[in-house]
Amino acid sequence: MAFGATCDRCGCDLLVADVRFHVNLELAQAYDPMEVAPKEQRRQMRGELEAAIRTLESLPASEVQKLADESYSSFRFDLCGHCAALLRDEARAFFRSKNAAPHDPPPAGDAAN
Repeated sequence: MAFGATCDRCGCDLLVADVRFHVNLELAQAYDPMEVAPKEQRRQMRGELEAAIRTLESLPASEVQKLADESYSSFRFDLCGHCAALLRDEARAFFRSKNAAPHDPPPAGDAAN
């Protein structure tokens, strides 16, 4: 079947469905804005960037990929109407859950899975 021809959740044929949905999910680390003057920022950042590049070059490829995955991930799914409705309900429940308690952030370098 062609790309997007089946529901990525239940596997039903989307080519015969009355309606189908695309879901795009993007997770990107949020960063605080810099509070340094542009001229000062360029001067200070050059050394830090060079040090970061040297560090990345010394890491195994698997570790570099892990860092990249922790910083940014994107997903695309094709869903039938039924599964899209379930996802809407689950997303609302996830973000509005009264049972979700604040928790301590993971240690530096750990990513939430």
